[in-house]
Amino acid sequence: MTHPPHFILADDFTGANDVGIPFALQSFHTVVVSDFSKLKDIKADFIVVNTDSRDGSVDEAEQRVRLCCQAIQQAQGTALLYKKIDSTLRGHIGREIDVVADLFGHTLTICAPAYPDIGRTTIGGYHLLNGKPVQDLPISGGSGSILRSAYLPDLLRHQSRRIITHLELNALLDGSKSIQKHFEETVQSGKSIVIVDMAMTDEWPVLLDAAEAMGNPPLLCGSAGMAYPLAERMAKSQMPSTPYPRNGRVFTGPTLVIAGSIHPVTIEQIIFAGRQPDVRICRIDPIHLLDDQGHENEVNRVVKSAVTELSSGHQMIVALAPEEEAERKTWMSQLKKQMPDHNLVKMLATAIGTITERILDEIEPGGLVLTGGETANQVVQRLGGYGTRIIDAIHKGVAVTSLLGGRYEDLPVITKPGAFGDEQTLYQAIRRLQAPSKISVVSTDKPILGITIGDPNGVGPEIIVKILSHQDIYAMSRPLVIGHADVIRQHLKFASRSLDIHVVNHPSEGHFKDGTIDVLNVLDIDTASLVHGQVQETAGRLAVESVIRATHLAMEETIQAVVTAPLNKEAMNLAGYRYAGHTELLAELTGTEQYRLTLAFDNMLVSHVTTHVSLSQAIALLSETEILATIDIIGKALQHMGIKAPRIAVCGLNPHAGEGGMFGDEEIRIITPAIEKARAAGWHILGPLPPDTVFLRAQQGVFDGIVGMYHDQGHIPVKAIAFDRTVNVSLGMPIIRTSVDHGTAFDIAGKGIANDENLGAALRLAVRLVGER
Repeated sequence: MTHPPHFILADDFTGANDVGIPFALQSFHTVVVSDFSKLKDIKADFIVVNTDSRDGSVDEAEQRVRLCCQAIQQAQGTALLYKKIDSTLRGHIGREIDVVADLFGHTLTICAPAYPDIGRTTIGGYHLLNGKPVQDLPISGGSGSILRSAYLPDLLRHQSRRIITHLELNALLDGSKSIQKHFEETVQSGKSIVIVDMAMTDEWPVLLDAAEAMGNPPLLCGSAGMAYPLAERMAKSQMPSTPYPRNGRVFTGPTLVIAGSIHPVTIEQIIFAGRQPDVRICRIDPIHLLDDQGHENEVNRVVKSAVTELSSGHQMIVALAPEEEAERKTWMSQLKKQMPDHNLVKMLATAIGTITERILDEIEPGGLVLTGGETANQVVQRLGGYGTRIIDAIHKGVAVTSLLGGRYEDLPVITKPGAFGDEQTLYQAIRRLQAPSKISVVSTDKPILGITIGDPNGVGPEIIVKILSHQDIYAMSRPLVIGHADVIRQHLKFASRSLDIHVVNHPSEGHFKDGTIDVLNVLDIDTASLVHGQVQETAGRLAVESVIRATHLAMEETIQAVVTAPLNKEAMNLAGYRYAGHTELLAELTGTEQYRLTLAFDNMLVSHVTTHVSLSQAIALLSETEILATIDIIGKALQHMGIKAPRIAVCGLNPHAGEGGMFGDEEIRIITPAIEKARAAGWHILGPLPPDTVFLRAQQGVFDGIVGMYHDQGHIPVKAIAFDRTVNVSLGMPIIRTSVDHGTAFDIAGKGIANDENLGAALRLAVRLVGER
């Protein structure tokens, strides 16, 4: 069921991405938009609109916010969900609240700018950063960034026409009913803003309970701090309804950082990144950049430096901030004297946008990192974009996104507010955008795919002959059947046209041309003794020896991938090969300890922590180590498939993911700790999630990969959704191996009615994986 989008307002671009992160992390399709005219056409669950009003004059801010609100009302007719403000109180907070509340009819505004997770708290009405009043701290910015007071009641009384009241910290301890009563009494006096103290993240629920209970919904106003519990609350009552687009353009190459912020935190981050061996820095001279005579020379200098370094494979930082704080103060003072009536932030950001555009005219990077809200906004606009689609986060407030609009649509972009992160955050952003190395296994030709014959008494030989009747298979690959020519010859009657057999002793002898099936024999057996639909030792031996030969050829890089037809496990064991299946056999042959059987369909990967064991064994085998390994394996596979920031769902083990321990505690003891470690390693994880709804959400485009705890948790829904399209792929191994995801089908073997579609999907995936390895 679809629902109209929810709207959020933010006063600058990086802040807009910051407040959108909590909703994106709940799997809601979340976009940030700076062009109000696009609001009618955008399909998303949450739309964060950047009013770009923080650093201008009061009148400009009011006008921008008013136009934005009117555009929202005209576009979708939906009420505003949230008004985001700066977590250090920059901007025209009170005046913007007045405009928004009036246009959307809110009598009450709840203003709680705290963000305890990153050191922003409000105590006694004073807004603090790491325990110090924000007015005493170095905050970069333009005219809208001047703080008169860290005492919120005074600040808002100066800026707003509304009644200002204050809800102290101890009032939160009285519960939501008491808070609601305070709100109702305040509203009786007229249009009001209630400032709420907040020191810890666990205090948000009682505040939101009180707000939700109000008959006339209040306007919620705060930083991204309140947005996290709000997003969690909404995820419990609403499913994502707008899928994320897939298969966007892939960009490769070094990362370009455009650091327009001059905040001390950003300066430290640039210094740290500059110490790394793969990073180069070009610092902009702002005096020359804004000088009429020196502007063009400065732009050319910076562009030339950036293009040269990017072309050499280096990560490149173009920085406005000088290395020394004293130098920053000197040129800021000089610029203000030269241009006392100008918005320096806007002017510098506009010039930096021009520099970025000129760089990309000459070389496309693998992605952008943008620091500073005005800089990010100007860069996106100069590149022809109108916003970003939020995918993930690498740090609180640091969003991993892709560009919306323009000729660089889908370009990976990380946005970072200037004051956010530690000294390593900027370099972490650079590394996040680096695509996996793509070393081609095949230098000049189509890949050789070794197709194992499978159990000759099953449908394997039939579907092989059928699929190799298709010309398109030869257009994309060089297929080589590994097994026995006589078995293939007996099944030629099932081909859609006349085919020849060409026997080879080595892959180098193959003809690999449409109309001829190349076959490499692995055993000298009496094929006349084979009986369709029967479990036979000879059949099991041929099936396994075909896999062994194919694996050896792949390890030697004589062939580029192994594609397996189904074998019968009973016949395999009868022949003396004691393995649970293909995957376990391949793991031993390749010396792989950490591997996973994975299902691939419709650009989705589904992997399992345990596979061919009993259910009781599967539960006993669960561990943090194995879950974390599964996440890492599937995540890296998705990255190799071109998804730089894959969204991975992790299933719970028990009904309803344990329901807080009511139906089992494996989620609490094992799964959640593993997820937390995976997130710390940089993976975007949702979970543990109830398994009964995960695949529904996956079909809506919410996830790129799913981790199940045991075999049937993944296999049953996948086969119900996409039986003929699902391919089995072995992950974590040094070779590429795909397979059909069905069995030998002894009941229809030899009847000519087997469907070859699944084998075709396995061959196509193998070709794709070879190209992306």
